[in-house]
Amino acid sequence: MASPSATELETQLKNAVALLDHLFATNTVVADINTYEQSLESDFVVEQARGAALVRSSVAAALAAAPEVLGPIMQAYAHHIVGKASQGVDDAITLVYDYFKANSKTIKERNFTYGTPTAAGGNTGNGTMRRLVLDEDTVEIEAAHPEVKTAEIIRDATSGARAHEETLEMRGAAEGRDALDVSGSGLIQSLPVVASNQSLVANPTFSQYTIAGTVTSGSPYTLVSGDTITSWTVSDVTLVTLTITAADIYRSVEGDSTPTALRLNNNVTLTQTFADAGIDLQALIPYDLLVPIKRESSADGTFTASLGATSKATTVSGLSNGVYNAVFLDLNQGLWPKNITETAADLVLAWAGRSTGTLVLDEITLVAFNQIDGNWWVLHSGATPFLLADTFSITDTAVDSKIQKWLWRAFNRYLPHAAVPTIADPA
Repeated sequence: MASPSATELETQLKNAVALLDHLFATNTVVADINTYEQSLESDFVVEQARGAALVRSSVAAALAAAPEVLGPIMQAYAHHIVGKASQGVDDAITLVYDYFKANSKTIKERNFTYGTPTAAGGNTGNGTMRRLVLDEDTVEIEAAHPEVKTAEIIRDATSGARAHEETLEMRGAAEGRDALDVSGSGLIQSLPVVASNQSLVANPTFSQYTIAGTVTSGSPYTLVSGDTITSWTVSDVTLVTLTITAADIYRSVEGDSTPTALRLNNNVTLTQTFADAGIDLQALIPYDLLVPIKRESSADGTFTASLGATSKATTVSGLSNGVYNAVFLDLNQGLWPKNITETAADLVLAWAGRSTGTLVLDEITLVAFNQIDGNWWVLHSGATPFLLADTFSITDTAVDSKIQKWLWRAFNRYLPHAAVPTIADPA
């Protein structure tokens, strides 16, 4: 048989999706069945209801064939157009995704509006929930349910967890009855609260050091030549001060008997190589970096955090003065290892352009995101730990498309997409 062209295979995909979507016809089939069931009234109502249920189950079962309908098309596209061997449908979809990106091909977007995680007004903990919705190629991850999700602390320091390392439970909306009623995810998944104990950074609290003098509570110690902070290279150690004064500490985590913060007294750079710290990133998981910064005496200049090739510059004068500020890298493709990696990768924290004031750093936290319903999530503890029943809510909506929707339903996957795609949805 002659090899099909890309256009022919794309037409096959559109026709297959049209078949599934017309069969799905939620607004017609489900409404018609419901209307019929509600009208039942006779001596044979049991038999009538059984017949309606049989129709519904038959259509739902037919929709369950979506992977068998769409899978061979994805494999054919990878075989004939991409021209690469694939290990099953999932690998074929990855090859098709890469081909689409390389050739600027898109399908219709599902048009998600991703809600910002909102903390309840009565929460005790003041940590930050972060969600990444972009993949390493800057494509929105559309393999997700448009629904309302709720998240609640289910274990705290008084119920089986450690302070700043609580457990959050995320719940999605209830699942639909069957394949004809696709609504909520039915999700129930735990998410750990993270702090420096989970950090991939070595000596994230600056509590390990070798110094000529001593540092005690209320008596900060400014380093002299020859002093070292374990696992960190400092451009000029005489410009930093170790402090264990309670007012200077971002938070105290269990296991750190002498919590220490680091005061920067002038322009200075702190560096930690991935190799020396043993930082080994997994290629298919994004990572988040939190640098808590306390701005003192109206400090100015620019603070730049660099994780490998990904950097974020923060104007210090824009930070709140006299309190800790949570400084993160931007939530984008730069948090993926593909975009972080570089020769001799390192973590660099640099303050430049300073003319006044000081900065205090503590609890440098580098952690992996957790995948929940397609997107990637992490919950950082703040200065105040969470307590039971602290909650968040997230509302996502979508104006759904067809091809992308069925790729998600059949394989929990997505392809590059756009509002005005190169491959239109079927009618």
